[in-house]
Amino acid sequence: MMRPFAHPLRSDAKGSHENNPQLQREEAFRSASFAAMTLTLAAEDLGVATGHTSGSDHAAVSATFDLTANEVPVILVIDG
Repeated sequence: MMRPFAHPLRSDAKGSHENNPQLQREEAFRSASFAAMTLTLAAEDLGVATGHTSGSDHAAVSATFDLTANEVPVILVIDG
């Protein structure tokens, strides 16, 4: 019986980031950027205008959205 293909990849990805806070942070920024791009493209396809912003006051954004210490505000997507 074949094992699911994703299983070994998942353990490799976890191992490459474990105990490496800098790599975890970099990956969070990459992933958030791709997610924001996908959200923006989907919204535009539905006719919803979007914009994005980054570089804001991270402490204020974290407080506003009640983020935990291990959550980092990377980008805000504005729609309307």
